[in-house]
Amino acid sequence: MRVSTLLVFEGTEPHRASIEEWFHKQQVSFLSVNAQEFGEREQEIDQWRRAAEQPVVLDFRWNLALQYGALSDPVLNQFAATPESVWILSSSPLLLTAELAAALRSPFVARFNGLPTFFPDAAVVEVMLPDADAAKVRFLEEYFRLLGKEVEVVGDTVCFTGPRVLAMIINEAYFCLQERVASAEDIDTAMKLGTNYPRGPVEWGEQIGLDCVCAMLDALYAYYHQERYRCALLLRRQAVQKNRRMS
Repeated sequence: MRVSTLLVFEGTEPHRASIEEWFHKQQVSFLSVNAQEFGEREQEIDQWRRAAEQPVVLDFRWNLALQYGALSDPVLNQFAATPESVWILSSSPLLLTAELAAALRSPFVARFNGLPTFFPDAAVVEVMLPDADAAKVRFLEEYFRLLGKEVEVVGDTVCFTGPRVLAMIINEAYFCLQERVASAEDIDTAMKLGTNYPRGPVEWGEQIGLDCVCAMLDALYAYYHQERYRCALLLRRQAVQKNRRMS
């Protein structure tokens, strides 16, 4: 199987370097771009597309969202509804895959869990398809096998499976902080020693991105309308404060 991958990032994506290093190690052909520089590198991207035997867009931007039934994204829309099969793999936890495929008017769309600490760290990639087409599943299995990973196809829902559970745990940790049950250090230590987690939930939230955790909880709340997905006020405040410091 021969493919060429376009890696798309946004802003100062913290795990971009580790992903690029992973692709180098697997000796998989790729072009890495930032979404903000898409216009400036349009000619280079067009050359990549023409030369690729099987082009795959691996989009590591988590904050894609549908507005008024349409995806107003200039990057992915460049590859939408094209005669050649450009596979679009989005790491956004905020969309349903079926909605994304419909917005892009393409049958070659899937979502994968590409959030920091999950990709490229984990050996298994969680994938969601708009349908259960066996040929599409086989392509994705072969593609991720090139990257040394196994594929687990799960039901099409917001926030994937692993990130959804983890977002809830992080949220509960911030409720504990908010209610002064324990310090951040004590919470992380208790979860690492008591449950053998590789990271404490407060530390884990920082590494994924607190804005991303808040967005996942908001998406779950909007989808299910259940109180358990309500974002802790302290978590949201710290996410806003961190974004202000970075801007």
